[in-house]
Amino acid sequence: MQRTPSRVAHMMLLVCTAVALAIWLGLGLAPPAAGAARAFDGLPADGPRLAWQLESVSVYQQAPAVAVWRIRGYLPSGLNRLTLSPVPNGIEPGSIVATVEAGHGEITAVTHSVADRQVQVQIVMPEWGEAAVRLIYTFPGLTWSASYSARVDGAGEQVAFHGWRRLTNTSGVDLPPTMVQMVAGPSNHLGQMAQYRGGAELKHTSIQVPLRQGLPDGAEILTPIASLSQVPARLLHVLDRIPLTAQETGAPREQVQAALGLEIMLPADGQDVSYPLPAGELRVYSCLPDGSTFLLGKDVLQAAAGAGPVIAVLDPTPALRAEKWRTDQRRIGTGSVEEAYQIKLLNYGAYDAQVLLIEAFPGDWTILQSTPVVPTRNAEGMAQFTLTVRAGERVELLYRVRYTQ
Repeated sequence: MQRTPSRVAHMMLLVCTAVALAIWLGLGLAPPAAGAARAFDGLPADGPRLAWQLESVSVYQQAPAVAVWRIRGYLPSGLNRLTLSPVPNGIEPGSIVATVEAGHGEITAVTHSVADRQVQVQIVMPEWGEAAVRLIYTFPGLTWSASYSARVDGAGEQVAFHGWRRLTNTSGVDLPPTMVQMVAGPSNHLGQMAQYRGGAELKHTSIQVPLRQGLPDGAEILTPIASLSQVPARLLHVLDRIPLTAQETGAPREQVQAALGLEIMLPADGQDVSYPLPAGELRVYSCLPDGSTFLLGKDVLQAAAGAGPVIAVLDPTPALRAEKWRTDQRRIGTGSVEEAYQIKLLNYGAYDAQVLLIEAFPGDWTILQSTPVVPTRNAEGMAQFTLTVRAGERVELLYRVRYTQ
């Protein structure tokens, strides 16, 4: 029997309807009633087409983290609910932002249930079609920090230097695999950008670290940023902007103790170190020939843009002490001052001491005379004297400086 075109079209319509019904039933969904809202939870059980994906997390050292989620898939016409659950404890309600990035849907509401630990996005679709939604919120409990260790050999001329980024999750939920942006600075508020430290000072505000295995709640992960088995170093006695010694009649002469310091010569960028190194706490250990190890002290290692010396200032040491006097002061013209200083360095220890003496002056300054050494200007714009004081001896440093006020 020959089928007419209208009969063929009718049969094709029935076949398409049956196929559509089979797809709905295969997905575990009931055929929608007219005008009913469709709920699509962003959980893996609802199918991969509408699963929320964590695109990235920006993590700060002392501020809430920023999470960026994305969901993409086909939605039927009418009202649909896209649910993300579970979400971290303490989401800041005012921080939740949802936007449509693709498709013709319109977001009508975003709800956050603290009790159910979920965020729900309601989107109305004019017709069946593809839609992409981005969800952003800030939350506490995900932070990072940098830490370093330096192990000094017996002679104090080499160190083993290691550095780590430590990512800690106490947010209340497991963190799925994603790209983590570790941002250097106290917060993400624009009004506090001037207070950034670490990488921001080096024109690098963040470091990308892929988190391939995720991070469970209550766990932390350390990723290496430096692993150097031997780096040139030297132990120093640091005197940083010491005060003047009291000169009143009968007043006790106070001697300033130097602090033990460690200068480390960081190598060029390579396989074992990656710059910039963010600021972080540095612990210095000393290893004796018998294998025993003890802590010399700790300091904050400032951010390092590349190869060069970095100095850690540790605990005071009684082996080297100093006294300082101003021997002359005069005004030159209307805006300049000329001063002369005498600094006495005394080594009470049994070993020669390498001394690093730092002096600061206001405005523009020039050293007119200096003996027995001439200072250099360090990165902070201060005068830096380097000299040796032999065991049991003393050295006098004399210099004259002119500066503008």
